[in-house]
This record gives sequence, structure tokens and C-alpha cells, in this order.
Amino acid sequence: MYGGEKPGPADFTRRGLVHRQQRPTVRSSVDQPKPSDRAPVLIDQVVADGLREQEVLCHLVGGMSNKEIANMLGITEVTVKCRVSTILMRLNVSDRTQAVVTALQRGLVHL
Repeated sequence: MYGGEKPGPADFTRRGLVHRQQRPTVRSSVDQPKPSDRAPVLIDQVVADGLREQEVLCHLVGGMSNKEIANMLGITEVTVKCRVSTILMRLNVSDRTQAVVTALQRGLVHL
């Protein structure tokens, strides 16, 4: 395989065996984009994620199931579950009911 050598732990990745000649090179800081170049993309993504989570939260307040929310928003049920988990974490609550109560108390959504 490697001229008679056995592969060591450094030769394996999540995708499997990596040939030593094919290891990626480390990019220098000169090649990296400046934080100011990356910020707008990241901020736009956070805003988009926040808007989608707010939509999910509104539907939670309406008493909809994950499947109903997924159909309403045109996303998968798995995505809804991820959004709900993020909402629970951000509101520091442990279930959907607490999320709805907290969101109403904080004025994040209205009936």
C-alpha cells in the first residue's frame, strides 16, 4: 500500500484511507479571506435562519405539528425538527409548550 508501510491513524479520515501524496495543503493566512469579506454572507445567513425560525415559532404558537409546519413552509419535517431544537435552545426551554409560553411572554409572537 505505502511501499510496505502499514497505515497509521494519521492516514485515515472520515471518508476512509488517505494517500499520503493526496493530503491537502494548508493554506496560509494570506490566502484566507478577510473577516470583513465574509461577514455579509454570515450575517445574511443568520438573518435568514432567524426569519425561518420565527416562522416556525409562529406556527408552533398556532398549535401545528412538525409535519403541518413542514407542509406549510415547503421544507422537510427533519428541517422543522432542527429549527424547533434551535428555538428551544435559544429560549432556554425544554419543550414546545414552554417555547410557546415564553415566546408569548417575551412578546416574540402575538396571538
